[in-house]
Amino acid sequence: MSRILITNPAHDDATRYLFQYSKPIISLAKSKGYDVKEFSFGEVKKNEIESFILKQNPKLIIFHGHGSNDSISGFEKNEIIIKSEVNDHILKDKIIHSITCSSAAILGKTAVKKGCDAFIGFNDEFWCPYNPTYMSNPENDILAKCNIEPLMVLSQCLIKNNTVKESYKRSRDCFKKWLDFCHRSDAPPEVDGVAQFIFWNMTHQEIIGNENGKF
Repeated sequence: MSRILITNPAHDDATRYLFQYSKPIISLAKSKGYDVKEFSFGEVKKNEIESFILKQNPKLIIFHGHGSNDSISGFEKNEIIIKSEVNDHILKDKIIHSITCSSAAILGKTAVKKGCDAFIGFNDEFWCPYNPTYMSNPENDILAKCNIEPLMVLSQCLIKNNTVKESYKRSRDCFKKWLDFCHRSDAPPEVDGVAQFIFWNMTHQEIIGNENGKF
């Protein structure tokens, strides 16, 4: 059975939003019969993640959290779970969707050089404005939805066995849909100024590696 690993540290506002938005992703994967392992909250530690990857060999890994040019963090920013030239080799033969800041800049490239099939992520900061009054129901926060929904679309497409290239395209199409929405004359005032962040995120998400790869 094909395995999927999802990390959800959920230790601050941004990662709690991703935690909530990922619930339909996990339900979709389980409905398709995949073996899904979610590490959440304090479980997202380097040793636990490394051990699971090495022993269970998930083909698709979706990282939710914080990152830097050469690393992905777990529970709290100082808990580095994947780092370039340290343990990026464990991503060999896997498709990675990294919803973290900047991790495609260096980590994605060194991971692919070590055999990672494909790495999709941001080569710079990921910006996601949000309205903190929606913390209990972030799916209703249109500020955040503009920038998070396209990423969830990408994960969904990978789970549905679309190629990396097609999944990326559909994510871009979703970003463009939200750009058009924000530029409409009847757009709600809440999205005023959000288009710049949508465009930034759309243009700084990239594929490294095998565009024709499939989960």
